[in-house]
Amino acid sequence: MLAWFLTNGDIPTKDAIGVVQQAGLFNGTTEKTFNLNGTITRDQMATVVMH
Repeated sequence: MLAWFLTNGDIPTKDAIGVVQQAGLFNGTTEKTFNLNGTITRDQMATVVMH
């Protein structure tokens, strides 16, 4: 959803992780791993939204 917002809806779903990583909003758990089903706290989400 954030990737869609950042690109005005002009992004294929498969590229969404790369967009939010490049924007500095999210990082993977390791350099090659991104936990799609992981959870974040309300504080973490508030930080992302305010970024």
